Amino acid sequence: MADDSLLGAAAVEVETPTLNDPGLDYDIPQAIQGATHTLSDTKTRWSEALEALAKLQEIVRASPIHVLPFLDDLRVPLVTQMASVRSSVIQETCSTIVLLADTLREGFGDLASFIMPGLLKLTRSPQQAVVDAGDTTIETVLQCTPVGEGIVDLLEGANGADEGFRIRCIEFLAILLEAGSAESAQEYLDVLTETLRRALLDIDDPIREAGEKLYVAFHALWPDIADGILDSLEEEEEGKEVEVEIDEGDEDALGLASDQQETTTVEPEQEQVLENGKRGEEEVEKVEE
Repeated sequence: MADDSLLGAAAVEVETPTLNDPGLDYDIPQAIQGATHTLSDTKTRWSEALEALAKLQEIVRASPIHVLPFLDDLRVPLVTQMASVRSSVIQETCSTIVLLADTLREGFGDLASFIMPGLLKLTRSPQQAVVDAGDTTIETVLQCTPVGEGIVDLLEGANGADEGFRIRCIEFLAILLEAGSAESAQEYLDVLTETLRRALLDIDDPIREAGEKLYVAFHALWPDIADGILDSLEEEEEGKEVEVEIDEGDEDALGLASDQQETTTVEPEQEQVLENGKRGEEEVEKVEE
């Protein structure tokens, strides 16, 4: 876990340290720059990528203050390695992100927003190990730091056509709100409100269940708006019930009219037979007379 003094450290201008940390026997800024260079190259061998990621983790654990000035430099390296063909490299990249988020907290916010699309892409991988790594990483990031515009990616996924991905993004939004990120979500409150409404009205049970989780987290931050959503949904449901009752009544009335029509309708051929029958009866009566 990070020292409390690091919280919000990104908001303070930090000079790049030049002295080695007492616990490490190498020049830390130089080591970070070397790791970022290695990880930015798509042609880097997977073994070298793993070694560079391990070096970054070692530095974060020993002296996170040294990492803060290099956060922008980590954007491309992390995104590059999340797209690796090696699941082991992807998993180690996710472990590095989890460590950075848990250690730097608010200081990791800008970087978290930048890498969110790449993390969400991992949750749609055909490899379960990669999916699990992506899920765990996103959950940790959402719990540890504001994600800024990263919420836009979550909202897009929560309103998309892919049911499984949609459910996961709705659940991620719930985690974000549970972490108390009202400030980062406030800017997108209208879209978030409509996303919640759509989830609660969906015909698929899994999406509605995810929507219920989001509702609980939403209600904790904006109870009045949440209550209004619930009231409007109840009114819509009542309106549907009335409409169904009217429709069924119309169908019954139409059915009765149809039955009556069937009992009174006589085909032309039947009319001819009846007419001939009447004439026959009249002729018989005349003969008898």
